Amino acid sequence: MTKKYQFKYNLSFIFFIVLLFSAGVISAQNSTTNKQLNNSKSTTSTQKDTIAPLPYSFKNLQKGSLFLNNNSETEVIFDPQSGNYIFYEKIGDYYLKHPTYMTAEEYREYRLQRDMLEYSKEK
Repeated sequence: MTKKYQFKYNLSFIFFIVLLFSAGVISAQNSTTNKQLNNSKSTTSTQKDTIAPLPYSFKNLQKGSLFLNNNSETEVIFDPQSGNYIFYEKIGDYYLKHPTYMTAEEYREYRLQRDMLEYSKEK
């Protein structure tokens, strides 16, 4: 019977030590947080953010962006044997993609959409 009570007392003693340790850790964190807040209030000052003017003047209507322009050219060739249009995308003499094929009807739809887009950009 003494072992049962001894185990019970050991368990309560361990629980008390863990509780005491966690309370110490929490109070230490609170005190360091308070010190940091007090130090930051007394040493900070407000300064204006000064940014040097840009070396280039930009206008609202100016074209351009941070990205490179698309230098690829699309070449369209009509194949009279198959009746299809073949699209080649290339830069200089180098082909970028596999050719794309369109029927005559698909090509008319494509040209209509492209022409309407170009017209709306001009306006």
